[in-house]
Amino acid sequence: MHPLRHDDPRRLGPYAPLFRLDDENDGLPWGERRFLAKSTDGARTVVVTAPLRGQAASAAFLAEAEQARRAHESRVPWLAPVSDIAGPTESTPWYATRFAPALPLSDALAAHSGPLPERVVRLCGAALAEAVARLHALGLTHAGLSPRTVLLTASGPRLTGFGVVRVAAPEGRPRTGSPELASEFLPPEQAAGGRPRPLGDVHALGAVLAYAATGRTGATPDEVPEGLRDVLRACLASDPAERPVASALVDRLLDGQAKAEPSPVATVLDGTVLDQQTSRAETALLPGWLPHGVSAALAVQAADVLDAELPEEEAVAPVVPVAEPAAVTDGTLTLSGSGAHRPSRRALVTGLAAGTAGLALGGTAAWAATAEDPPEPTAAQRYAVKRRSRKRLTGAPPNPRWHTRLDLPSAPRHEPLLWGRRMAVVQGGSTVIGLDLATGHEAWRREDLRPSGPLRLAEGGLVLVPGAAMSALDARTGKTRWKVEAPRAQVLGVDGGTVWFFDGEGRIVAYDAAHRRRLWSEPAPDGMSKDTGGHLLPDTLVVRSPGPGRRSIRVTAYSRRSGERQWSRTYGDAFVARAQATMSEDGTLLVAAETRLKAYESQRAGGEPQWDLRAPESEEIYEGPPTRPFFGGPVVHGDTVFVSDSLYIVRALDVRNGKEKWAAKPRFAYGNTPQLTGPPVTVVSPSGRTLLAVSNSEVAAYEAKEGTALWRFTQVGPGKRGALPRHEVAMTDASALVVGGRDAYLLPLT
Repeated sequence: MHPLRHDDPRRLGPYAPLFRLDDENDGLPWGERRFLAKSTDGARTVVVTAPLRGQAASAAFLAEAEQARRAHESRVPWLAPVSDIAGPTESTPWYATRFAPALPLSDALAAHSGPLPERVVRLCGAALAEAVARLHALGLTHAGLSPRTVLLTASGPRLTGFGVVRVAAPEGRPRTGSPELASEFLPPEQAAGGRPRPLGDVHALGAVLAYAATGRTGATPDEVPEGLRDVLRACLASDPAERPVASALVDRLLDGQAKAEPSPVATVLDGTVLDQQTSRAETALLPGWLPHGVSAALAVQAADVLDAELPEEEAVAPVVPVAEPAAVTDGTLTLSGSGAHRPSRRALVTGLAAGTAGLALGGTAAWAATAEDPPEPTAAQRYAVKRRSRKRLTGAPPNPRWHTRLDLPSAPRHEPLLWGRRMAVVQGGSTVIGLDLATGHEAWRREDLRPSGPLRLAEGGLVLVPGAAMSALDARTGKTRWKVEAPRAQVLGVDGGTVWFFDGEGRIVAYDAAHRRRLWSEPAPDGMSKDTGGHLLPDTLVVRSPGPGRRSIRVTAYSRRSGERQWSRTYGDAFVARAQATMSEDGTLLVAAETRLKAYESQRAGGEPQWDLRAPESEEIYEGPPTRPFFGGPVVHGDTVFVSDSLYIVRALDVRNGKEKWAAKPRFAYGNTPQLTGPPVTVVSPSGRTLLAVSNSEVAAYEAKEGTALWRFTQVGPGKRGALPRHEVAMTDASALVVGGRDAYLLPLT
């Protein structure tokens, strides 16, 4: 599933979209948008489809949807059932199909980390051929087969997108180059503007199966596995008369699983005109027909849909009937009364999400998420609802206390601040806002500060804002308490009411924020700039700056009380463009420089590092071509340093010797190898109990002592051009504020 975009609808008829079903980055043109959505009472989950084009396509779009509904009523197998269609007065046309956990073909290939096995391609193709064969027998043509219109489910493929070609372009007009149609999956006679006909569906099906077998659009029969070449070569014949009819294609694909020699392929030249309904594919599609990675992705999708909540403004509270009491006698579970009342689906889902005591719920989760008319719950299921505990389902993220849309000129690029239980402060572009931590509502706004770096919090609720001046704001009201001229300031450290900062003009300044007076000012090290940093040790302020060589780093120590320069050390081969560093309480300098994490004794100049960790190659951990990952910024708490790498592995190391305490490898919903978009940012709670690994795709929580995975939080919201938003996080021991794009969520941690 994929986040909603800013221009996606938030309401389509009685449904509220939660996710996009299709990946816009898979390189496949598409004339429609599909959303996983819930009815506003939360009782039904559906897939809602809407056209990309304007009202000019509305009539044709709705006409094709109505034709698909009639085709399903005629018992066309494997055709996704259309259950609801937009009314004539609605501004946006749409139709809904019943939801079952499903992946578009391109996502299924990603989950499998490559082309599907030949066995799976054959079974999928046979089922789809059955569907189009039945359509052809009814005198219909699908006219829309492509990887986007094929969904894979645990029980078999589902065919969607009825009539895409007819909606996208009228007959008689060349369709090549259409932004809504993939030319690689368009039969040549349709590309030239011809009327969609049955044998065009066969050509499109052959192109889809070639894509599934190779992972490439426009794959030729010579590129597919040998067992599929003859049948796909026949399907992809440029002359429709040389293509097989769909019923013969069913037989050929299923027979090919057991026969070494291909059987003859019937064509229209052999006298076969209409296909008859078959059921061989349903018999062959046994449970477990999908590869493990695809099945795992479907399970994750089902869990995510169950856990997703409607936006507060869309939710309508349903009337929930009260379940009758249950009793256990001699090991037998019975229900009192007539049994006329049963718990609603929402009650059962709530019971499942909250955790249950000593009961296996079987298929409850599956029908709760997918069925329009759920089956009668068993006695055990009713009992589970009555006996639910307060424990959360393992791995389920906490429900946000609130979610708000931030009115900012740009997405935040620095972590927000949390002031106790009262206020959150968020910076986006030139604007700083304060949010009431109890409600998420905006309490104040400043648009005149233009911060030049991250904000910091000082004693007494002072928000320090570096910019044209070093400004201190009241966290309650946003009003300026004081201001110090410092044109390119950067905060180096804060302890209580004292702040140390680089003034941007060559000096280090210590300032008493409570009494508004300068304590001392000393020359900064050579090469100091706004991109360098500082660390507070018990009696010392340590400042990092570039060293004299291209790959060296200088560390300079000042007395926190007097500003006297105490010592300066230079470390070679430690500083590169993406180097990130921190310092432990005992003065150990930790530098993450691309593929290496190095520790230096700050009191000893130069020489070899105290210890040096090299990131393992990806092939040692994940399937696929080898890649050398790189480290993100280290974070220290006590005697432990936490660090993540670009393979999303989180490690806890002993600061003194680099010995690994634990390493946590994440589980990915789609595919075995993560996209190397950069390492997650690690954040530790003040008590050191909880660790968050924050990436563009999710926030993963770990128990910091043992590395036990606690939960994963994935934002449901728009990103720029469909991209995943960058996340910024601030933590207390009680809660975490997650800001992704312009959306903010407050997650409880206790």
